[in-house]
Amino acid sequence: MELKIAFSLRCFLNVGERGLTTIVLISTYLVQLQFMIHNVAGHTTLHIRNISSTDSPPSADIILTDLFPKTTFHRSLYALWSPNHAEVSKDELTVKLKLDYFSGCAIKSIEKYYHGFFSAAIKLPGNYSAGVVTTFYMSNNEAFPKNHDEFDFEFLGTIPGEPYTVQTNIYGNGGTHIGREQRFRLWFDPTENFHNYSFLWTANHTVFFVDNIPIWEFPRLASMGAQYPSKQMSLYATIWDASRWATDGGLYKVNYDYQPFIATYSNIILSGCPNFNPSKSPVDSCPPIYNEPIPPGLTRQQLHALHWVQQNHRFYSYCTDLKRYPDIADIPECAAERAQNMHVGHGHSQMHSTEHTTTTAPFRPGKVTKIEPAPVEGH
Repeated sequence: MELKIAFSLRCFLNVGERGLTTIVLISTYLVQLQFMIHNVAGHTTLHIRNISSTDSPPSADIILTDLFPKTTFHRSLYALWSPNHAEVSKDELTVKLKLDYFSGCAIKSIEKYYHGFFSAAIKLPGNYSAGVVTTFYMSNNEAFPKNHDEFDFEFLGTIPGEPYTVQTNIYGNGGTHIGREQRFRLWFDPTENFHNYSFLWTANHTVFFVDNIPIWEFPRLASMGAQYPSKQMSLYATIWDASRWATDGGLYKVNYDYQPFIATYSNIILSGCPNFNPSKSPVDSCPPIYNEPIPPGLTRQQLHALHWVQQNHRFYSYCTDLKRYPDIADIPECAAERAQNMHVGHGHSQMHSTEHTTTTAPFRPGKVTKIEPAPVEGH
């Protein structure tokens, strides 16, 4: 739960008439609460946030990133724009993307893929990164501008002392009227070290992983029809200026006094099917990738880890946003999530469904203050 209490700086800190012009961050722990104070527009805002006593993730069970080969940059990728802002290491296993006053940067896979496992170890820009968006995503928007598929990680930059927001999205067959956004706070500082961010895309489901721990499973339900991503996609990684919306709805902009902003990608995995023939069945064109040791669904331990993430680190879900989606009952996977939340509330670990079986924790709306829909353009 998050509370916001605004009062004047003069009353709280007993300062002079001119007040403070810089952000004041005060952190303390009391009865497992974190207090954070910011000076915004002449007022102090006190944030009180729950601190989890069990902030270590469960076991990942299957280390997917160890099961697939890493690729080199020039073998599989190229700079889509601003190539002088992409610095490739000598062994070509690592690439740094730079944002400065002149430009951001984007790289793209040479091949298009149908189903597979896609991953990168990423280290995000540190210090002041407000307004900066770093991405890792798959899309076919260039080939299908009116009915594209997409799923993505978007890392929304922040001010010092505040955590990154990780936003995930899925679009199927151009269905951008449903953003299918989920937002998370990570259980680690993503600017200090490399961490793995991965997609597993199969005929059964699409799963987002962080360090091999599932954070969101998007099932393929019969009632979805064409809303499940089903066309070949390219992989992209970008860094760009999204000052208009990225940090607190655009309150904090990119400050180029801190440039360059560097996002580093390493150990990139592009293990998908590049030879999909739409005139043939997927089985004939691309053999399933989820043979042993990858089961067609999440394991019991993975379901447990998924529940832990969504209970402790997810703070926004489109499936509970009635303001943006008043007809939320018509979104197939949201109905499934509500049903499974009822089972979670009654102490059951899994939902029993004729279409899909998974586990998700109930959304906790008290942890979110303001959510602005992210634009599709600008990746």
